[in-house]
Amino acid sequence: TAWATLALLAARYPDPAPMRRAVRLIASRQLPDGRWNQEAIEGVFNRNAMIAYPNYKFSFSIWAIGRFVARFGDEAI
Repeated sequence: TAWATLALLAARYPDPAPMRRAVRLIASRQLPDGRWNQEAIEGVFNRNAMIAYPNYKFSFSIWAIGRFVARFGDEAI
């Protein structure tokens, strides 16, 4: 969701509605202590080795929310 939001923002997609829904979803999944749960494995290589990047859930979520707010303002959320 965060990556799709970042792609739409980078493409200067003119309609903020899908990005707003995505940012709201990302924010709604945030835990009271500010974390996001690890929901899946982020990477697989050689078709048998899974990799977890624990900070991806933070960096891309925060980046997407920040870029959205920078473009549309926080009242848009």
